[in-house]
Amino acid sequence: MNKCRFTTERLLGNQYARGNSANRTSFKAGQRMGWKGGLQKCDDGYYVWTGTGTRMRRGRYNYEKVNGEIPEGMIIYHIDGDCYNDDINNLTLLTRGELLRMNRNNK
Repeated sequence: MNKCRFTTERLLGNQYARGNSANRTSFKAGQRMGWKGGLQKCDDGYYVWTGTGTRMRRGRYNYEKVNGEIPEGMIIYHIDGDCYNDDINNLTLLTRGELLRMNRNNK
């Protein structure tokens, strides 16, 4: 399971997680405290705000910014194995089959 710094508990507001009743300053039905941008650090790397109401992995964002769109069926691979090192020189494209073979050989 992917554990991010911002949990569902925080998104819904702490008063709901603790079981306290809502008051006039609580979120109304359908409202959520949203992520406003910047970086979000998770177990599988950083996520960046794309400005279109979505987020994407920072490595993918950096790669697309320099090299254009990633072809279908390809994934971003961190050469040094550090998912937080999103330097463009550390990123390469692989197919899922190539990644599977690499992981199988490394055991």
